[in-house]
Amino acid sequence: MIRQPLSSPEFESIARELLDDGHAIRFKATGRSMRPFILDGDEVTAKPVSATDLRTGQIVLYRRPSGAVAAHRLVKWSPASPSVAVVAADSGFTETETFSGADILGRIESCRRGSRTIRLDSTFSRTAGLCWYHTRPLRRLLKRLVRYCT
Repeated sequence: MIRQPLSSPEFESIARELLDDGHAIRFKATGRSMRPFILDGDEVTAKPVSATDLRTGQIVLYRRPSGAVAAHRLVKWSPASPSVAVVAADSGFTETETFSGADILGRIESCRRGSRTIRLDSTFSRTAGLCWYHTRPLRRLLKRLVRYCT
């Protein structure tokens, strides 16, 4: 069997349909933006989520304004005002992104790395992710210092 990657619109369509019907989906992560929590090649599981069940610090699967689908950490969210969501990549060197809460497809529950399953929706994981997010300025400074000193 040959597996061919789906285009972003195809993936979004299938993911939205399955998640809206209450099914979980599993897919292979690509890219480095969610390091160290999700690595390129990890098998990621997303589950359906309602706006009232979302919490700051969770990783969400969403449709970007460009039309691409991404998974990033929710850094600003209010169930009282679900029309605006703000996400950031865990790698920390890109800016935050704001979009409509209606573009959230689901919540990332876990990733499988080799034979290990890593929970990403626990209170500990959410807190660790937010702490990692808030250290972005320090990590940027350290990166510059290392470059400067070498």
